[in-house]
Amino acid sequence: MKTIIYIISITMVLKSSILSGQQISISKMESELNKQIENLISETGIPSVSISLFNNDSIILSRAYGYSNIALNIKATPKTVYHTGSTFKTVTATAIMQLSESGKIDLDASVNKYLKCDSIENVLNCDYPISMRHLLSHQSGLIGNTEMINLWDRKDLKNLKSIAKDVKQIKEPGKEFEYCNHCYAISALALENITGEDFTTYIIDRVLEPLNIDENPFSPSPEMMEMMAIPYKLKDNKAIPENYVRFDVYPAGDAYLNPTLFAKLLMLQINNGKYQELSLLNEKSINEMQSEQFQYKDYGLGLFIGTLDSHKTISHGGTLPGFTAYFLIDLKTKNGIYIMSNTGDIRQVLEELSKYAIRLMNGEKDIEELPSFMKKEAIEVSGLILQTYVGKYKVAPNVFADITQEENQLFVQITGQPKLDLFPYEETKFSLKVMDAQIEFIKDSDGQVNELILYQGKNKVPGKRED
Repeated sequence: MKTIIYIISITMVLKSSILSGQQISISKMESELNKQIENLISETGIPSVSISLFNNDSIILSRAYGYSNIALNIKATPKTVYHTGSTFKTVTATAIMQLSESGKIDLDASVNKYLKCDSIENVLNCDYPISMRHLLSHQSGLIGNTEMINLWDRKDLKNLKSIAKDVKQIKEPGKEFEYCNHCYAISALALENITGEDFTTYIIDRVLEPLNIDENPFSPSPEMMEMMAIPYKLKDNKAIPENYVRFDVYPAGDAYLNPTLFAKLLMLQINNGKYQELSLLNEKSINEMQSEQFQYKDYGLGLFIGTLDSHKTISHGGTLPGFTAYFLIDLKTKNGIYIMSNTGDIRQVLEELSKYAIRLMNGEKDIEELPSFMKKEAIEVSGLILQTYVGKYKVAPNVFADITQEENQLFVQITGQPKLDLFPYEETKFSLKVMDAQIEFIKDSDGQVNELILYQGKNKVPGKRED
């Protein structure tokens, strides 16, 4: 494994900074983050991680670790460009809220009012229409198939009008959360119809340029391409090059930026819609974005809502082949972090790293170190031993982990979830192939297996055998 490289983009003149009302040593915070991220990269093979820490409307720290291009030994820097993924939904929601403030959009009116000939059919004969609020909160009841193609394929992606025609209504609006990329594409189409401007032009002119973000995130310039990270996937704790892809629902998250620039967009959320002296949204709009919608408490308008150590937080993640991004903001302390990596499917890793960083910024002491995310190497376990693990294990009231065997392969199916395959890395310990979780089978004094433990991140859930 190559030596970990990290580069700082902001020279810190002061040795400390006031964060969350406490005197916190920037150098100590850097040191702790360096240790955690260096270990993370070393054990997992993640090629690079780039972070931007901010408070109120100031960047506290920008750092990059590892390599944007492994083959050529090109070090990542804070100016390295990554794919934003679905974190860009917050930007699209910001644009819609601007139109709401100006009276051009009523969040609770039928979205068909703004779609013209591309209106959505009310196939369920619902008593109330799908609104912009439904779209932005993922509670529209709509579904559709997103399309992702290789950047170099000689094929055109669907446009926004085609996407709007492809969606189908399967549930009543406002009844259930169902993550919907198409809904953000439809929101962008409505924006175009209202303003007469292309969505990308509106975002650049009305959202990015006022914040002195001069890059075009939708169509990277040659200068941006020169700074762009190579996408990778992980296999056996090693980085393997991945294809660049294009995503048809680009308003939902097909954009490129670096963490320091994106952090400016997020500062609006902790300053009542302002960045320094510039106001892009008013306080009412920010409160709307950060509030639960239709009784669903975990998502607002373009933002996930949660808590960290009893503090209200907002966050969002984004993943596409070869890239993962994530941000987390503590609304009480106004401390935030935006993280990007040129590795796909590592959202849980970035979530844990974000929590660790926010706790550091908040001045917490004795913070628990990050769990290990190293993938375990598979070993062979005989079919006779595997047979002793087969059974139903109760992990919660009316929830079971059903362990089954097909030849020399074990599977687990949690009640209401799909069946997933397991691979052993020790005789009694197995990993799930599709997520960062493990199952350990516990033997009693007689060598009988009557219990298992399900591990996911820092969570540990025991299950008693009931068959």
